[in-house]
Amino acid sequence: MEKPQEHSMLCPNLEPNNSISNLLNKLTKSSNTSPYAKQVYWDANRYNLQKSNLFNSLSDEKQLEVVLRLNKWSLELIYFIEKFGLNYGAKMTLNAESEEEKSLYSLFSADEVNHRILIEPFLIDGKPKDITIHPLLDALAVCLREGSKETMTFTIQVILEGFGLMHYTHLKDSCANKDLAQAFHLILKDEVNHHGMGVALTKKSMLNKKQTSEVTEMTSLFVRSLIDAGWVLKSISETCGGLTKDQADQFKKETLWAESQTFKINKMSQLIRKTGSNEVFETLTKNGVFSF
Repeated sequence: MEKPQEHSMLCPNLEPNNSISNLLNKLTKSSNTSPYAKQVYWDANRYNLQKSNLFNSLSDEKQLEVVLRLNKWSLELIYFIEKFGLNYGAKMTLNAESEEEKSLYSLFSADEVNHRILIEPFLIDGKPKDITIHPLLDALAVCLREGSKETMTFTIQVILEGFGLMHYTHLKDSCANKDLAQAFHLILKDEVNHHGMGVALTKKSMLNKKQTSEVTEMTSLFVRSLIDAGWVLKSISETCGGLTKDQADQFKKETLWAESQTFKINKMSQLIRKTGSNEVFETLTKNGVFSF
């Protein structure tokens, strides 16, 4: 699929104190302040960095640089995903087949707005604009632009929302900041409902041949984006000014990279099977999507 020319998650922000911004802040009880900037939310243990001889050989300042970079990317990815959720809810509202379904997706969109606003105060360098930080963002943009209603329900609400529940839970449980952990707690309460809604909708609809092909193609994009993302290696490499192949291989071995990949693949496989579409799972396996 062709990469979108204009990314759906790069909608511009209005200037602070704009009348619309002020109204939104009032309705959502939010503020424009970022009181936690430069705070470490997840320490080296979250990323298995303490197991790395290379990381342990760095100065305290360099170790902090590695960890803060990873913290920054983690929060920015969540911020963009919640922006995507608003766009997704809007498209699904337009394509809904009943008043009740339209209402559900309108509430879905409102949840995503609140999630984004919950995360904003914790962003380390303000609202991000770099959508190249994770390959998942391009995959989401493609799905939003090209996916049918049925395809998006399967891929976004069942597979990705299901994976997101696990990921957000890990972030909440390992977070050193109680306010951010509470924000994840509130987000997770809504995401459970979003995932359950997707599961319920997929059970009442059977995919035709074209939709099965779409689900397979888009799910392949998502699985590969999660496998190919190498934040931990990228962070330490950028901090150290680059690594040799031997250094990179040793670092991945010590930080349990292969085990982490296997865990993600197994979780995605489980969620794909949850849709009841064995054809999708078998095609992905045959095409080597789950290999790394």
